[in-house]
Amino acid sequence: MSRGERLAVTPNEKAGAEAIKRNRISVKALANQTLVIGEQCLLLPPESHLDVDWTKIVGQIRHTCILIVENYENFNRIHETLFDLPGRFQSPLAVYRGDPNESRIDNVLKFLAETKLPVLAFMDADPAGVAIASQLPNLAGMVLPPIGILEEQLRNPRTARKGLFLEQYPVYGSMLDAMPAGHPCEGVWKLISRTAAGVVQERWIKTLLTLFS
Repeated sequence: MSRGERLAVTPNEKAGAEAIKRNRISVKALANQTLVIGEQCLLLPPESHLDVDWTKIVGQIRHTCILIVENYENFNRIHETLFDLPGRFQSPLAVYRGDPNESRIDNVLKFLAETKLPVLAFMDADPAGVAIASQLPNLAGMVLPPIGILEEQLRNPRTARKGLFLEQYPVYGSMLDAMPAGHPCEGVWKLISRTAAGVVQERWIKTLLTLFS
């Protein structure tokens, strides 16, 4: 029962009620694109998104793929980022990967599994980011700066986070090192492990990004 429904049988609206944010995810479109769900086309203002029950929209997504964004600032400012994506991925539905209070990852994963659309992972370039991406259903690849720029950032002491890599590698390293050949994250992980560094995605606001697959 919802809290409102629960009041029909008890004066305590919280007694035995479901979580308020059950099934909720946060979605938007890229800059100058409309959010298309069913017959509805919405042009949202910058730094806004739609909070929806994924079970009500899962069969009505009219975008070509799903773009999962790890961090909230990048999701909120996605209109400032430039994307050079292959033709079939040029109209993604951007989805916030979530936090404990909004667009929780369990809701997002259920949504991804049901939509069956290709998934692009826009994550930090670090062991945790690659590990998150590697577990997403229907993964087509990771969205990152062009390889030359990314490698320069991973090697440059002014942009590289060596401590981030050293902190995360013991947790995710064995799983990522065992990644099968041809996995969409394989090339990114080889570059990150070779440089033993990480770069956070907030650095790429207002940056051109492309698809690694």
